[in-house]
Amino acid sequence: FFDCADDAGAAAALLTAAETWCRDKGMSRIAGNFNLTAMQQIGVVTAGFDRDPYLDQVWNPPHVPRLLKANGYVADFPMTTFLLDLATAPPFEPGDKQKALAADAAYTFRPITRRGLKAALRDVRTILNASFAENPMFVPLTEAEFDFQVEGLKFLLDPRLSAIVHHHGKPAACVVAIPDANPLLRRIGSRMGLHMAWPYLRFRMTNTRAVVIIAGVMPDLQSTGLAPVLLARIVTAMKRAGYRTMANTWIADVNPRSLALPRKLGSVPQHRTHLFGKPL
Repeated sequence: FFDCADDAGAAAALLTAAETWCRDKGMSRIAGNFNLTAMQQIGVVTAGFDRDPYLDQVWNPPHVPRLLKANGYVADFPMTTFLLDLATAPPFEPGDKQKALAADAAYTFRPITRRGLKAALRDVRTILNASFAENPMFVPLTEAEFDFQVEGLKFLLDPRLSAIVHHHGKPAACVVAIPDANPLLRRIGSRMGLHMAWPYLRFRMTNTRAVVIIAGVMPDLQSTGLAPVLLARIVTAMKRAGYRTMANTWIADVNPRSLALPRKLGSVPQHRTHLFGKPL
């Protein structure tokens, strides 16, 4: 992870120290920004700096990529985040395949609720690990890692925004979306305590922003039309619940199938992000 004031000397000192440490450990390449796994925040924003990030999206000022380039780093692995205006989004028009799937009794659609959260998250992790197995840099999440990342989910959960699909009783697909808490965090200065009780209550009553943090389909069902059917259900539920915008976390350019989904829904690019790397 690299962050720095717009100071060329400070940036060079930081990056040189990191590169020296890596060389001393026998490493041949350095790259970032990259958190613990590919399922957490990844990349450096290179376009869309004027657009506010939603929860679980990265953001940095324009000087960060400039300083990286000045120190010999090259942008690679391009990614895009998307934003959907729910008020103007065209209605999803399912094809014959999607209509048949939606009517197939072998598929069951269930919301993710607090009462069934533990079992639901087990299914989400199963779907996540299987659906992302072939993606670059992905490492399957252990139960402990996954629980650590979603520990606070119950405090933001809106059961209208997330769902799991089972096919013949087995996990088949999921979409996990949560209300965007970034405006709340900004309001309370990211400081937790009793002072946040009223801002939190106000946030729950007035928030209109949501963000998709996990979406996946089991590999053997990825060409069935299940993903657009599930996403269309979630978008419809968001509209009914009064949400006005829906963002998503990053989608890599190397994943054209996933890139097609937000475009089909009418989403527009929000941020452009890259990994920055350098041989040592």
